[in-house]
Amino acid sequence: AQKGSLWAGGTTNNIIVGSFDKDLTNVTATVKVSGFTKASYDESGLIFFNDENNYVSVERKHANGNPRIHVVTEMNGNPNEDGA
Repeated sequence: AQKGSLWAGGTTNNIIVGSFDKDLTNVTATVKVSGFTKASYDESGLIFFNDENNYVSVERKHANGNPRIHVVTEMNGNPNEDGA
């Protein structure tokens, strides 16, 4: 895996991109994560991606030694993160 981060308009690595119809009223996505996030800020999850400055992600993040689920939104390069 290559190092990288989307946070605040960073560089995208290790990402698989697909597309949806413009009508997003009926979208279902399933993500299965096997293995462990091992180091601080290792991440794995699902991203609804427009570009590096505009996206929403739901991810398992190994923040400060404790894996947790986080929701990250970024609009116009301004990120926001909520951890559960």
